[in-house]
Amino acid sequence: MRALLIDIAISLELSYFVTSVKALNAINRTDINKVAENILIPIFAEAYDFSNLHSLNVLGCGNFPSIDLADETARLAIQVTSTPALDKIKHTLEQFLLDRKELVPPLKERYDRVVVYILTERQVSYSQPSINALLDGRFVFDASKDVWDYKTLNAYLEGLSLCKKEAILGIMQGQLGFTRSLLHSGVARIASDNSVVVDILRRCVNALDELWTLQRRVIPTKGHPDMEWEEALEDIALTLDSHSQTLRSILDRFGAVLPQTVINLLESAEAAAQDGALEASFGDFDNVPQQACREADRMYSALTEASATLRANLASRGIPLD
Repeated sequence: MRALLIDIAISLELSYFVTSVKALNAINRTDINKVAENILIPIFAEAYDFSNLHSLNVLGCGNFPSIDLADETARLAIQVTSTPALDKIKHTLEQFLLDRKELVPPLKERYDRVVVYILTERQVSYSQPSINALLDGRFVFDASKDVWDYKTLNAYLEGLSLCKKEAILGIMQGQLGFTRSLLHSGVARIASDNSVVVDILRRCVNALDELWTLQRRVIPTKGHPDMEWEEALEDIALTLDSHSQTLRSILDRFGAVLPQTVINLLESAEAAAQDGALEASFGDFDNVPQQACREADRMYSALTEASATLRANLASRGIPLD
């Protein structure tokens, strides 16, 4: 039970952090972005063992070019921004690769990896071919792995030990103080009211039940005994619009209690279903576009992984499922 409460508190702190950044940026108080750098340093250091992570913007006048945080030991550089657009990612990389006479050795020789941390929310996807064209083999940057936001961070934290999580929550409460202040309000009853925790677990079990049902429903009835998966994908592609709506409904009803890793997988499945449904609309029953079939396969894989991940998560919390 304690592990679940720690996960909930961390999620609340991160949500409060993101909401604060969005609200202050909306009224042009972008100075919060600089404050955010100092908030993230101890969190990243504890979570990822970046023991030498520090801000580059305090070493000289003004902003350091292209990156904000760095760990020379880990050979990692981090850009912290509230702008999630592809153009911002490309501009960061372009500036990072510039040979500047005042920087010897150049940044690309100091660091092996660049991470862009989005203070608000990253886009669902980024054009990797566009990024690769800019890099032209000079550096490696995988947008699916190197563009982070609070969801990326939260999903990673879920896999850490309880001891690590408690340390990180302590840092968050010291820096942000959202759940600490809740200890003096009625919301704090979640820490002592087991019925709340039981209700959260019950809703997660219900979500698992719906995911399992959807997973079974996605698989079409065999048209003939030797039906192959490629043929099944054509049938699945024609029903992606319905599956997209079901996934959205599950996220809307259970998203508040699901682990972040499961949410990410379900959002990926929903995006694949939406993209595939659009592609399928350009074909017909006898001529299903191959891209629609590929999206159907991607949707089913993400759905299956989400179901397995949630099942493993509940089992780790002592919920008997066998």
